[in-house]
Amino acid sequence: RSCTEASKKLFHEKNIFISLTCVEPSIFIEADRSRMEFVLSTILENACSYSPTGRNIAVTVSADKRRAAVSVTDAGIGIDPH
Repeated sequence: RSCTEASKKLFHEKNIFISLTCVEPSIFIEADRSRMEFVLSTILENACSYSPTGRNIAVTVSADKRRAAVSVTDAGIGIDPH
């Protein structure tokens, strides 16, 4: 959540709404907090930068017993798989 809050101004300027869905009520991981925030903030900023104005970005956080996952879906140009 702190990453989405930190990027609010950028999203507001492009009229982009960001939705955050946490599949589990609480997810705990062992990780370097500042590095995780940096990586997630960078992904969100890229999603905003490459998405057309007025489009939405969805962030989903999920976990099972062994791992956690963060998914970001946007309307940007994407990355060429080749």
